[in-house]
Amino acid sequence: MRKLAFFGLIVLLVTGALSAEPELELHLAPTTRVVLSNGLTLLVRERHDINNVGIYLSLGAGQLTEEDSQKGITNLLQNYLLEIPIKSYHDAATAIESKGGVIGASAGSDASFFDLNVTKEEFPFALEIVSALLHIHSINNPIFNEAKENDLNEIRRESQESYQFLYNLFLQEFYSFHPYKSPVIGLAGTVKNLKSQDLLDYFGQYYVPNNMVLSIVGDVNTDQVIKLVNKYFFDLKERAKRSKNIYYQPILDDDKQIQLQSSSNVAWLFLGFSAPELKSPDYPAMDVINSILGASMSSRIWLSIREKHALSYELGSSYSAREGPSHFIIYVATSPDNLLESRGHLLKEVERIRREPLTEDEILITKRRLIGQFILSLETNAAQANFLSSSEIAGRGMMYDEAYIQSLEKVTSAEVLRVAKKYLENYIFISVE
Repeated sequence: MRKLAFFGLIVLLVTGALSAEPELELHLAPTTRVVLSNGLTLLVRERHDINNVGIYLSLGAGQLTEEDSQKGITNLLQNYLLEIPIKSYHDAATAIESKGGVIGASAGSDASFFDLNVTKEEFPFALEIVSALLHIHSINNPIFNEAKENDLNEIRRESQESYQFLYNLFLQEFYSFHPYKSPVIGLAGTVKNLKSQDLLDYFGQYYVPNNMVLSIVGDVNTDQVIKLVNKYFFDLKERAKRSKNIYYQPILDDDKQIQLQSSSNVAWLFLGFSAPELKSPDYPAMDVINSILGASMSSRIWLSIREKHALSYELGSSYSAREGPSHFIIYVATSPDNLLESRGHLLKEVERIRREPLTEDEILITKRRLIGQFILSLETNAAQANFLSSSEIAGRGMMYDEAYIQSLEKVTSAEVLRVAKKYLENYIFISVE
């Protein structure tokens, strides 16, 4: 019944009368924030209506903490840690899955993560496994070499995927003097040259408690969680943080066009712009722009290029908000014969959002859609743990889930127009035919 009631709420929010402003409240349980003596930040939210627990550990390690000679080391380390023996188990995944749970690891541009979803009964065991991953003192060379080879294979696969190849090319051009210029997975040359000692040194520098946020959401008792976290994490030693390599680049001051030739029967258009950073006050308006232009099947680009003119196989847009300089991209896959016409419609829609204010109905529907999607995305304990930890490690604070909705509600048509004019003026255009 809870799920049905929740779904009904979303339908009501999205389909309510367009003449009224959305009246939305995100009802979340209180969150307790504790900083351990060694600097580890712990966030706990009790939800007793679901018998599972979401665990999310964020680490301030990613592209911004990698040197040029280390590109991909964070991703390699994350993969390595999931493959090493833990206690009496083959690896962490085997340990958690044996108890009916799941575990994953990922690396990002600004931070990296471990995420787990387990039952209430197995929560202490899962916490012990996470702790064990942070207590390594040496590198298992055979597993290190296997993890490195897996990463190199993934880099080769990405280079053969059209979208990923073009996206990586855009990153190189857009972030020419910034750590973001390389893909998170790294470059074949740098990954190949990484040594086991490099991994251990990097682990010792960045996988430290004062560089971590641990969030726990679910059927737990806060006091008991604090005791367990102290038990398993208290002996981790803090270390002085190094400053992150955030080099601010100016907004593009001119257009840049790159034309590539291909023997494929699919042509690509890839358009990239500067965009607001993660903590910029322009962030909510850019979210609206992304949704309006290409992030949904009702977006302007979808309706114009695919529905009205039937020109595209695949299209969309993506807003990548980061701690440092951020970007917004639009992509279209079409046939070589339709490339020029698709380009014309694409640029027309970009110019339109820079020149014409959104109607009241259009902005209201878009904001309701974004808020409804956001509320749905936080339904599970794992999702809430993810959002709490990610927001805290990024410096937006643990209450950003509520602040995000409030900021979206305040976005106006005039603000969308201002942000579109500011960021969608100059671009990098890549075409493949």
